[in-house]
Amino acid sequence: MSKTAAASAHAKAPSSPTDQAGITRIPETERTHTSGRDTFWLWFSCNATVPSVMVGALASILGLGAGEAIFVAVLFTVLGALPVAFLSTLGPKTGLAQMPLSRFAFGFRGARFPAALNGLSEVGWGVVNTVIGASLLTSWSQGRLPLPVSLAILVALTTLISMYGYFVLQRFERLVSGLLVFLFGVVFLAVLPHLQPAALLLPGAASGLGLFAAVATCGGLVLAHAVGWASLAADFTRYQSANTPAARVFWYTLVGLALPCVVLETLGVTTVALRKE
Repeated sequence: MSKTAAASAHAKAPSSPTDQAGITRIPETERTHTSGRDTFWLWFSCNATVPSVMVGALASILGLGAGEAIFVAVLFTVLGALPVAFLSTLGPKTGLAQMPLSRFAFGFRGARFPAALNGLSEVGWGVVNTVIGASLLTSWSQGRLPLPVSLAILVALTTLISMYGYFVLQRFERLVSGLLVFLFGVVFLAVLPHLQPAALLLPGAASGLGLFAAVATCGGLVLAHAVGWASLAADFTRYQSANTPAARVFWYTLVGLALPCVVLETLGVTTVALRKE
């Protein structure tokens, strides 16, 4: 494809306003998404969220020192992001979503079980994220928006974006990422003046088997937060051309997922450390 043709095909959406593909394979002629940076921004904005802060906060109260908790957060976030980054490279190669890809490993009938587990997982995460978002919306409106109304607003918006599918989701996440950077940047600036760097070097209360249990629990929590995206990884890249370099998809996914998780989990850790002082 020439540079002119590639430019004109940049993130060009299909003629239908809603996503018609479902779980079917995307033909090569319809894989018109050419911006690799969109992969980064999608994963970035998906994880630049309050739950990432909460994971860091929970990790910090398990008996680890702040520095220890941050180290565990970095290590296990990267470990959890690696499978997601690898599976994302299969989207351009096959044009398939992640759950249909599982049929190659489990067979047509065998794949129903992981698909069912994935459905339960997504419903659970949907509930958690929607309730947190609705609670924040109600708090921001100082109670003028009751919690049920806030829930209804968020459910309607997320359902609408899901109906329009891949290209609208990519554009939405790219646009909202700037707002998220600004909002969490304000929070970081508010926390930074109170941070004592020496406190990050203090050991936690846990030692011996208690330390091992704290690291295992904290690491498992952080790992699950990142690797939980693996069941959807190829969904977000299957409209990219089969000629898309796998390394580009891998690194955009890895950095886009790990960066906000590590930064916001660190924010959660430091916030809890400040409350302990």
